[in-house]
Amino acid sequence: MSKFFKKIFLFFIVPFIFLVLFFFINTIIISDMNKDIFIESNISDIYIGDSHMQCAINDSMLINSKNFANTSESYYFNYFKLNKLLQSNPNIKKVYLGFSYHNLSKYFDESIYGEYSYMVTPRYFFILPREEQIKTISWNIKHLQSFFKEMIKSIFRNHFNRPTFLGEFKNDYNHVFAVDTSMDKRLISQFINKGEEYKPSIYNIFYLIKMIKLCKNKNVEMVLINTPLHSYYKSNIPKNFVDLQRNLVKLLGVKYINLESIKMPENFYIPDGDHVSLEGSIYTTQNLKNIKYSFE
Repeated sequence: MSKFFKKIFLFFIVPFIFLVLFFFINTIIISDMNKDIFIESNISDIYIGDSHMQCAINDSMLINSKNFANTSESYYFNYFKLNKLLQSNPNIKKVYLGFSYHNLSKYFDESIYGEYSYMVTPRYFFILPREEQIKTISWNIKHLQSFFKEMIKSIFRNHFNRPTFLGEFKNDYNHVFAVDTSMDKRLISQFINKGEEYKPSIYNIFYLIKMIKLCKNKNVEMVLINTPLHSYYKSNIPKNFVDLQRNLVKLLGVKYINLESIKMPENFYIPDGDHVSLEGSIYTTQNLKNIKYSFE
């Protein structure tokens, strides 16, 4: 009987040890690969943020610019990405950061340390300091199997493709338009939790301030951008988040570009009303060229 259990033990422990070694070795290798990330020397303006920036800013229409935004990217991950890019690229002179109402909602914490962390964190794991890497593993204990599956995917993507944390302009939304019911669902997911309004995200606000300080220390200009919002979506954002966003703009003392109210046809939005379609990205980027900075 003892031989039987020994075989069972070896059957499970050997693959586990192999997986741990594979993970540990690749963490060292890929972290070293990402130690310095160099971009084209002519790039002076970069755009970062979540899918709203990723869909809205078509960098092919802008001179000396690159969009590095990525889906579900919180300010927590924005900070470590930005720090990595500024470290190796003194040519970067201006950073445009997505700054809308949903960025300030605690719903975003689900992508940092909550239910969706296992899907998002592996993209950025290899650029995080060791203490943050350990922290993110502890956040994903409940989803450890799924977390390691995503980590393995990230390892192979980093080896055979571009670094997973970088992001890029991406918009595949054609022949779509805003839909009231989809906007209602979106608003609830972003601002309402079990019938009560979400609290602000302390994590996002904390790392927003850290990014502003980082840029100041590097003599890099930070500009906040609020991307276009459908009028129906905008009119139903909870007042507390509207006030919070406006107050932060004033308190932070950085330049702010407000594109939320530019008038666009229905097919320039996707159904959720807070992302633009491909046509909307062209129109948004054209407006970005002409709009003036504001502190209001």
